[in-house]
Amino acid sequence: MTLPALYRPNLRQALATLPLSPRSRRAIELHQLTTVADFVQMTKERFMKAPGCGERTWHEIEHRVCGYLAGRLGDPDAHREDDRPLGPLIGDPEVAHLLADAGLRTVGDFLAMPRAEAQRIPSLKKKRWEEVHAAILTTRRQPPAAAPLLPETLRRLTLRAAGVTEPLLQELLDLGCTTVGHALLLPATVFQQGGLLGPSAAVTLRLALQQLLRPALEPLEEEPVDPVTDWPTLRGRLLAALDDSSRDWFCLRIGLTDASPTAPRKHSEPHSEELANRRDEAVRQRLTLRAPSLVQRLRYEYLREIDAFDGLVRSDRLAVGSWLHTLAKGSGDPQLPLRLLAYCLPTEAFVNDGCLSAVPPRTWNKLRQRLRSLTTPRLLPRRLEDLAHELHSVCDPIARGVLTHMVSELCHLRIHIDEKRGEMVLPAQPLLARRLEELLVERGRPTSIEDLVFDYRERFQVARPLRLLAQLRRDDIFVQLDASVWSLRAWHVDELAQLKGAAETVVRLVCERGGKQSIAALHAGDDRTSWLVVDLVRHDRRVRWLGRGEACPANQERSQVLEDLLLDFRRAAGEVPMSRFLENQPEERKRLVGHLLAENRLFVFPSPDRIDVLTNYPFNKERLARLTHLVDDFLIARNGYAPLDAVIAEVNRCDLGGSWLQPTLLGELLRRHGAFEVLPGGFVSRSVLGLVGWLMRRARTALREASIPITVSELLAQRPELAEFTECLADLLRHDPLVQTPDGQRFQIA
Repeated sequence: MTLPALYRPNLRQALATLPLSPRSRRAIELHQLTTVADFVQMTKERFMKAPGCGERTWHEIEHRVCGYLAGRLGDPDAHREDDRPLGPLIGDPEVAHLLADAGLRTVGDFLAMPRAEAQRIPSLKKKRWEEVHAAILTTRRQPPAAAPLLPETLRRLTLRAAGVTEPLLQELLDLGCTTVGHALLLPATVFQQGGLLGPSAAVTLRLALQQLLRPALEPLEEEPVDPVTDWPTLRGRLLAALDDSSRDWFCLRIGLTDASPTAPRKHSEPHSEELANRRDEAVRQRLTLRAPSLVQRLRYEYLREIDAFDGLVRSDRLAVGSWLHTLAKGSGDPQLPLRLLAYCLPTEAFVNDGCLSAVPPRTWNKLRQRLRSLTTPRLLPRRLEDLAHELHSVCDPIARGVLTHMVSELCHLRIHIDEKRGEMVLPAQPLLARRLEELLVERGRPTSIEDLVFDYRERFQVARPLRLLAQLRRDDIFVQLDASVWSLRAWHVDELAQLKGAAETVVRLVCERGGKQSIAALHAGDDRTSWLVVDLVRHDRRVRWLGRGEACPANQERSQVLEDLLLDFRRAAGEVPMSRFLENQPEERKRLVGHLLAENRLFVFPSPDRIDVLTNYPFNKERLARLTHLVDDFLIARNGYAPLDAVIAEVNRCDLGGSWLQPTLLGELLRRHGAFEVLPGGFVSRSVLGLVGWLMRRARTALREASIPITVSELLAQRPELAEFTECLADLLRHDPLVQTPDGQRFQIA
């Protein structure tokens, strides 16, 4: 008999590769059965005539053979499983070397060797053998229930043509998977945490298939819905149960017509609120009596949405294909299904701030007010669980969806998952960071900084590349994948979790060696892995990030350059000229030394172009704290800013001042050690006031309106409110990159 081509490779499969007991293996050796075809052609009576070959042994072999054929006939290429290399399935290199020496290089070789013979391999322990056998079983392809529903074209598509990345492609090839169908047949345990491929492989494969199928699925989203539940049918069923007067009232109340929904309190007749409530109740009863299935279906979908999103229904998250989604899409009014549910279920559903929940409006307002008092900037960060506990006095229990919506959408705060403390509520995200996050979410994949700049300009007109790059580096919701590629951290949680071990090794090396260390030199891996490891190291509290891929131990207070500078000042035994000191520095250190002298808190300018060490002046940590507190209270009483001379007079009234305290010295102390801005003309202001920004915005507006170069006096004629700051305006304009001056006296917008 000629067998179909589909059966031939499976029938040629060696029986020794099936998981048989020692008794069954002795039986097939006695009958000289080597392949599945030999057993299929063997009759039960002939098999049981041999000694030691009973009915139980026959049923065991038959069960294994039938199970094998049932799993293989659905996949014509399933016989390739036994051709898989054994090495990638073994985690221990020593065991892989032992099996290779014994001639076991493929899965078929390993399964064909009886267990008793495998135990004779020197140094191969029983536990190691069982681990290899378990790895083979857990990676064996298993046809799911949905496999017959997939088209043959998709199942036979090669993984390389599907766009799978090269590292994952090689791992799948090692498991005997060459097509999309093979990968879909892998068991779920392979893609779980701790599995052979892990969750990151599932994410990568899912994204590849999504990009492959998206062009074909996008046109289907615009297809009309089932005519039984389309918008005209639903509208007709809603209105058919009502008479003419009730129908008009119903349309007006839920906004089904061009008129907006009317609230009962807007009626002007006596007792209008009570009459409106009675009329609403009559309409609800009529709908319940004449269209009970429709009302019950709406209630069922409402409860399903509430359960899916933890107590909150939003119009942008309605399930596709539901009646609520059809109402929103067909009418063109996303809020219509929410108003309809609130009208039909007056004791179960309430619309608050564009969302539907089981929280009445009065309780909703109390929750919002209480939450805002609990999330002031000075109280953050806080655990989300603690906030829920404190809100129980207002609403018990409070649904998690309602709480997270109020925190993120109404209070504009962030929810961050901390490994140790759980969900934490953090201060509001900057506007620039929110916009960048929106752009990345719209693209749906990691994006280069150049593309982000173009997208930002297209959406918001103006974008400065350096400003966007600084925000990407500053905010923890972003992660860098390459020299110019950025992504959202939430997309790479699994990858970062897998690289924690490598990052821990790098952190340990940095702490052991001390000093400035290059992260790239301490980690050997591809570019993507190196950037992710750098991100993990940068956020580790045991190291201090220095920028440019370098870090040092967190307990190392001073760098070698800073130590050398302090040694030079000890030798000088006093203040030195700033310009001459910089000229004597090595050429490669001039820029760094200049930055340290101008910004580091260990140094101070006692007078212009003179630099000194702070330890030469009577200010320790306690006295500096007193000074900043005193000046802050003084400025608050004077609208947030004052001349330096007035501040010195206030400081000299206590033991913090003296004849040695000059305006330049006091300004430097306040700038370096407090939240103050020091203006060139001798003014000091609180940083929260933003005085410099306020001055420059008005000065630029005046220059832009003039459209020709003008002097400071002409500028003050247009902006008399700036006259108080005449002495510092010229210096501020000279240092503004947006302002040009042809002669040093007249200024214009660049």
